[in-house]
Amino acid sequence: MSHANSPTFFSRVWRSYLKSALIPIILIELALVVAYLLTNSIIRDENIQSMRNVSRTQLDAVSTIEADRIADQLEGVANMTRLLQKRATEAYMTPFAGSEREQSRYNVADGVLYTTNSKPNEAAFFMSNLTPAGAQQRERAIQLSQLDPLFRNIVESQPLVAQVYINTQESMNRIYPAFDVFEQFPHDMNIPEYNFFYEADGAHNPSGDTVWTDVYQDPAGQGWMTSSIAPVYLNDQRQSGHPEAVVGLDVTLDRMITQVKTLHVPWDGYGVLIDRSGNILAIPPQGEADWSLPSIANNNGEELPDAYNLNKRSDTQILMRHMQEGATSGMTTLTMQKEPMLISWHQINGTNWYLMAMTKEKNIFADAIALNSRFNRIGFMMIAALVAFYVVFFIFLYRKAGSLARSVADPLRDVSGMIRNIGQGNYYQRLPHFNLQELDDTARGVVLTGQQLGQYTQALEEAKTNLETLNRELEARVMTRTEELQELNGQLSAENKANARLINELQQTQAQLIQSEKMASIGQLAAGVAHEINNPMAYISANIEAMGDYVHDLVALNEAYEQALPEEPTPEKTSLDNFKEQLDYDFLISDLQALITESREGTRRVKKIIEDLREFSHTADDKWARTDLHKGLESTLNIANNELKYKATVEKEYGDMPEVECIPSQINQVILNLLVNAAQAIENSGTVTVRTGTQGDQAFIAISDTGCGIAPNNLNQIFNPFFTTKPVGKGTGLGLAMSYNIMEKHHGRIEVQSKVGEGTTFTLWLPIRQTPPEH
Repeated sequence: MSHANSPTFFSRVWRSYLKSALIPIILIELALVVAYLLTNSIIRDENIQSMRNVSRTQLDAVSTIEADRIADQLEGVANMTRLLQKRATEAYMTPFAGSEREQSRYNVADGVLYTTNSKPNEAAFFMSNLTPAGAQQRERAIQLSQLDPLFRNIVESQPLVAQVYINTQESMNRIYPAFDVFEQFPHDMNIPEYNFFYEADGAHNPSGDTVWTDVYQDPAGQGWMTSSIAPVYLNDQRQSGHPEAVVGLDVTLDRMITQVKTLHVPWDGYGVLIDRSGNILAIPPQGEADWSLPSIANNNGEELPDAYNLNKRSDTQILMRHMQEGATSGMTTLTMQKEPMLISWHQINGTNWYLMAMTKEKNIFADAIALNSRFNRIGFMMIAALVAFYVVFFIFLYRKAGSLARSVADPLRDVSGMIRNIGQGNYYQRLPHFNLQELDDTARGVVLTGQQLGQYTQALEEAKTNLETLNRELEARVMTRTEELQELNGQLSAENKANARLINELQQTQAQLIQSEKMASIGQLAAGVAHEINNPMAYISANIEAMGDYVHDLVALNEAYEQALPEEPTPEKTSLDNFKEQLDYDFLISDLQALITESREGTRRVKKIIEDLREFSHTADDKWARTDLHKGLESTLNIANNELKYKATVEKEYGDMPEVECIPSQINQVILNLLVNAAQAIENSGTVTVRTGTQGDQAFIAISDTGCGIAPNNLNQIFNPFFTTKPVGKGTGLGLAMSYNIMEKHHGRIEVQSKVGEGTTFTLWLPIRQTPPEH
């Protein structure tokens, strides 16, 4: 798209200043002065209208801020509910025997399983007699006691939360703080029939996120309360929509009600909190008088009078319909006791409650009437002051617009060009100099990023070439030594068996030395490459983060200019909007942010590769240590990814495994040999499965492939040095022999199962703890 006819940045800024600031303000001020000169009544009417607009803005701001404040408080409770939902799912999946104290707390009476003698820091448990109280239910109850510490932390850290609970399909209830559940709960209570359970199921809550129950008055005298609940699904229960359990936090609204009652609203106004059913939750004494509300002191859970429900009052039904029509906010007028009231309302996210800010219109216009008397004395003085002010302000803004255009538009254009060139592979850019430090630093970071990306690309290419050359040299040396050993073996075959056995031992020793030399060379090269790449990557990562911050600040600056424009449509604003559409401004901003996000992800991936290269480079470390084999598996899979990714899908089935006493580098070498063999056994595409686990005092790692398999007559020879079924030049026959020797050194073993055409499984067995040698 051609931009030849597009306006310059300076013209856009200056026109924005002129059309959205200077001209409207001058016209408004001139209109006020002319109105003053015509008649006092016109001035008064204009001021009253102006005050009405200001009052609407301020009332809207008050209701918005307070609604957002309440929403933030409730969102904090919702986040805790999500955390409890996650921990409850984990508790169901995690076996737990419980302490002796916990096991001794449970009793059965009238078919009810419940806890007794609860301490202040413990939760209470109740299971109704609708579910037989067997050993399995007792174990489930103790398993759910894993949630007690989280229950206690939620209640202690969140002042809005009165109690925390989990309810199950089996009519189990675990609740904190504890109370005498056996006396207070019905013994045949069917929990899934209560709203605090079924409102969270799939029919009422398809998203499976947190939901809020209706507000109710607590019979125990704690005032207004509501509950944040969330379902707990196990396995495939989400498809049926019937959760295994529901977690919930009971929230008291006393603090929010106090906030609303003490809310400062201009012009002697006040705030009102309405729930989604139309009930008045909070209103100060001033509002009770305006609304003619009867006293509800010490209501203790009884039904509220109709006067406290907007749907049941004749004078507020229209207002409630407006709020429930779908808009999240609005402004309206309402007559209360023949007194016009201005009302601004906002919906509170998550709960669908409403926060209203309201005041009497006569209070708003009192200041305007008083202001009218002052205009009689200062009117003519305003004319001279306004003329002088706008002349100076006009000159100042004109110079400011030119300076801003020169200092922002040109550097932004240059930086955008450099980023585009780097993205096309032109890594080495000329370093410009800008007058703004932020833009100068951004340009410097872009240039350095390009240079470091170029160096990184070159280093990777050189490392790849060096690795290929080293591999060819090592394979040639192995082939030469193999031929020499085979020739020597032929010459000595006529001698006695003792010499043949000695030759075999020498071959194995030779194979180990060759493989060790090869792995040490590769490890040294990998460590060097990782070190050389890591240094420039640190600069790249830091510069990309700085670029993200600068772009965010520049976008925020532009948005601030846009917010300064008048809300009313004008020809100038329409022209600006059309120009933004021609530039596809939204796409440019989103695409620039996407480029920065992708660059961050790229640096993260490079750092991960560097960490795995460093981890794998310690091949010469022969020290015994207790090691997490899963960590070694992940590192080795990343190293072997180039062999696997084009031919096989890797599936991981990790089991529970303690730390195993071994030489980590040697075990990683064995795993790498098996993964490479698995990839080479797959001709086109297939699957490589890695399983782990323990049996008794043994740990195992099983690597399976869906490749060509091994012929039965070769299974007894695959661990012999120099035996290979691969074509000449594709393998040395040393990998499995070296792996076999390493496993023997670790007092372990290798098992192999294979079917031709179906695949092969190699299983490594290692003792979890090595037996010390006898002296």
